[in-house]
Amino acid sequence: MVVNILIGIALLFIAVAIPVQLKDSPWTTIAWVTLGTALVWLSFRFKMEVFRMSAYPILAAVVFRLVFFDINLDTRSFVPVMNERFLAYIISILAMYFISYNVRQNREILSEWEKNTFHIYPLLLIAAHLFSIILLSTETWGYCSRQILEAGSSSDTRFMVSGLRSARNRPIS
Repeated sequence: MVVNILIGIALLFIAVAIPVQLKDSPWTTIAWVTLGTALVWLSFRFKMEVFRMSAYPILAAVVFRLVFFDINLDTRSFVPVMNERFLAYIISILAMYFISYNVRQNREILSEWEKNTFHIYPLLLIAAHLFSIILLSTETWGYCSRQILEAGSSSDTRFMVSGLRSARNRPIS
């Protein structure tokens, strides 16, 4: 019991130290999702439920950061795909797929609480799919917005700008 408390305190210190050192950038999200993924993997590798229970709040913080902090993009300096925001999203999406695969493969080890109440496997898959759609939509929006800004307002580019606005506002399906 004391070991579990000490592990929990150490993980809390690590999770809090990350944004302090990384100055609250998308790299914070990458570090948190890496920590959460490692904890889930370690929980199955060493059959220690405390690691998995510590990973869930960290993964919830990753989802919160992706929704409220990392979604912002600056259209004036936007570079498609080669940006920190894209990297944070793609690594988080891949981690959610990896974690859901591990949870599914090791479902016999899960606690009754995880099996009956929480259903982490479908939640992670849904989140990964939603973040994939968000990532594709924001990249399209950012690219088209950047092209519209660069095109200006001359009469020669009016048709091109109209097409870019149409493409930017089209939902990804």
